[in-house]
Amino acid sequence: MVKATGYDKKGKLNLSRKEALPKQEVKEEKKMTEVAIDDLLKMTHSGDLEKIMDEIIMADRIFVLATQATCFASNYFSRQLVNLGFFAVSLRDEFEFLEYKKLFREKDLLICISNSGENDLINSNVRDIKTKIISLTKEKSLLEKISHYSITFDFTNYKAENSFDRENIFPIFVIIQKILINLKEI
Repeated sequence: MVKATGYDKKGKLNLSRKEALPKQEVKEEKKMTEVAIDDLLKMTHSGDLEKIMDEIIMADRIFVLATQATCFASNYFSRQLVNLGFFAVSLRDEFEFLEYKKLFREKDLLICISNSGENDLINSNVRDIKTKIISLTKEKSLLEKISHYSITFDFTNYKAENSFDRENIFPIFVIIQKILINLKEI
């Protein structure tokens, strides 16, 4: 059995000893990631965070809606909410949303995740629902306007460091993690 010893310079898991990064480089990379997360949190406007926490706690059921690249964030967020003891469902496309939309009640909560905030699927379908809407979206977007509460961001200066994050979903994960950490403290 081969034991992984570290990561190569491209960031991939390396199974051989001679190509592994020294521990110091791994520590430096971890520190750079922490700095990047702090910078992303500074670009986040979480004025409604306390109200959002209250809404999540008071909700009977939580539905997390996202499309395209932000579906990863939707799945992660709903799974973590379930792990914290909430009833949460991830909705990833129009069909799923329209099926669940019939079941929404007043005490339910819909969390919409969108990088642009201009997604037609989300914006056209959430206008007439009777449940509260929370959005994690771009500043001054249409989704922010139709939501009851929102955490907005302006990541125009954020540059994705790798090809996986070309859709800029890492900042969304940072915001979700901030919410989850606050929920765990309650």
